[in-house]
Amino acid sequence: RELRRSAAAPVGARIGAVSFLQRFGSALNEHWHYHCCVSDGVFAAADGQTLAFMPATIDVADIVARVQARVRGRVLALYCRHGVLSEEDAQNMAGWDHGGGFSVDASVGIAAGDRPALERLLRYCARPCWASERLTQADDGERLIYLFDKPRPDGSWQVTLTPIELLDRLARFIPPPRRHLHRYHGVFAPHAALRAQVAARAG
Repeated sequence: RELRRSAAAPVGARIGAVSFLQRFGSALNEHWHYHCCVSDGVFAAADGQTLAFMPATIDVADIVARVQARVRGRVLALYCRHGVLSEEDAQNMAGWDHGGGFSVDASVGIAAGDRPALERLLRYCARPCWASERLTQADDGERLIYLFDKPRPDGSWQVTLTPIELLDRLARFIPPPRRHLHRYHGVFAPHAALRAQVAARAG
């Protein structure tokens, strides 16, 4: 809604977005989070047929802060209703660093027409749970070493696992049957009225 208002868009204008659910962190750890690629404006057919893109002029930092606060409030309230957290614990969590543990970042932007950068971003968002080039065999020939792309809080840069332990970790990241790991929203959605025109324009 705010993007539509900032772009002075007509009724029916829609953003385009793709969201990627990742269940893992870079250290083969469980870390549920989303990566979302969102258009920085809205698509509309001003005369009912001709597609137009209207860039947004809005304070992204303000939107991110409000989204972060809204998500934090709703999730903590849900946990309280289901008895997962007490009201006191929820209030304490709301005061933690990084928005109470609910981090939202929108610092990455891709310039219009920079297709290589867009491809790199989408490849990163859709990457698998591990990088084969960071997996090596230990000197004993029986264990495997997985290198991290950045140090863990304890300062470690790697983890040593047996083949079975590695498979056990990877098995945790297998999604449930028939669960999509990425979804299309707005004009990118499968049945969106403007999707065909947007896809043709992207080509």
